[in-house]
Amino acid sequence: MKVGLTGNIGCGKSSVLNIFDDNDWSCLSADLITHEILSSNKLVYSKIKEKFGLSVLNTDGSINRKRLSKIVFSNEHSLSWLESLLHPIVITNFVNFIKENKDLKICVEIPLLFEKRLEKYFDYIVCISCSDKIVDNRLQKKGMSLADINLRRSQQFSLLQKEILANFVLENEGSIEFLEFQTNKLIHTLKNYN
Repeated sequence: MKVGLTGNIGCGKSSVLNIFDDNDWSCLSADLITHEILSSNKLVYSKIKEKFGLSVLNTDGSINRKRLSKIVFSNEHSLSWLESLLHPIVITNFVNFIKENKDLKICVEIPLLFEKRLEKYFDYIVCISCSDKIVDNRLQKKGMSLADINLRRSQQFSLLQKEILANFVLENEGSIEFLEFQTNKLIHTLKNYN
């Protein structure tokens, strides 16, 4: 069984992915694939350096993801350019992961699953939902500005759209225990769908 996990920024996708992982699912995060590409793919590195210059590099020469994000999320052309560079590699990675683990239960976290029309790779889509107000509070506590949060949110489908398109919706407005309860219940339900 292949489950795609989505939702908007700060909704708790990673927390749900960890719960699936704790329940012996084979899990993968598109964000982590992206981080890996940015830190280890030499071709991607050289293209980003050529496009954005030294301003996106740390003193050790590695890519500063925070600075790169700030640039691309405030410039649509730059964001499109970066996505066209990264997304084909990310998709190849998770498609290979699915092929390699085809006999296992798989859960892949992809923030832009619906935006990039990746539903066809999954049997079921789970959307993690949370109000903007709670997300804003969470992310501001982690040091993100409201302007940055809104910039990222503007690049995604509305949460309502994702909830409508998903097969299952988990609410993450309360405690981690409540999120665990819902996720474990969903995992139990999915066993019956096999």
